[in-house]
Amino acid sequence: MSWQFVDKAAQGRQKTRADSHSVAQGRVWTGRDAVARGLVDELGGLQRALEVARQLAKVAPEDALEILELPPPPKMFDAFAEAFGATRLAGLTLPELDLVLATPELRETLMQTVGLLAVVRETLVAVLPVVVRLH
Repeated sequence: MSWQFVDKAAQGRQKTRADSHSVAQGRVWTGRDAVARGLVDELGGLQRALEVARQLAKVAPEDALEILELPPPPKMFDAFAEAFGATRLAGLTLPELDLVLATPELRETLMQTVGLLAVVRETLVAVLPVVVRLH
């Protein structure tokens, strides 16, 4: 596990790595629960985040900010279907496969399968996150 994010979050909260990790541990919290556990400062949306960023960066209110909104990334299996022309894998439809991804072990196996299919088809495919094991 890379501790870089945990260390930065702990530093920003004036907590130790152990304190931050014991609370967060990769879980998803509601906004209110995150505030109560000291994981975030306050609740707010994009506009509030921009206000705070502007203040911290000492950017005057009259100075324009350039905001780049990117489209959401494609769902993994929409990209898979496009790359391989598949609508089913292992007997499952692509929406059903999205549900399979909730299990980390199944996700890892599926990603290895995608890699194998890419080699078989001599197609270059990059799927993130990448898992590399050296034996």
